[in-house]
Amino acid sequence: MQCPAPLTYLKGYADGREAKAGIANWIAFYNGRRLHQALGYRAPMAIWRERMQAAKAVDMMDNADALTTCPSVDAPVDARRIFRSGVARSRVL
Repeated sequence: MQCPAPLTYLKGYADGREAKAGIANWIAFYNGRRLHQALGYRAPMAIWRERMQAAKAVDMMDNADALTTCPSVDAPVDARRIFRSGVARSRVL
């Protein structure tokens, strides 16, 4: 999302902190309270929350580290098992 021109050009901010707070407030309004025609006059966050509640773990592959099947850094790895399964062969080493 691009920063709206009225906030950056028409509003004078005293400093960077004030600009950051003003733009953050506008983004919160735009995503949380402003009704969007393309979304059936609903707020984007309402749509997002509904989709997140209905989503399955497999649908959230952009967050693969949160899945329990993702090995942790502390977990011991048996290299023999990885090479036997063919996983290592499919990766570029």
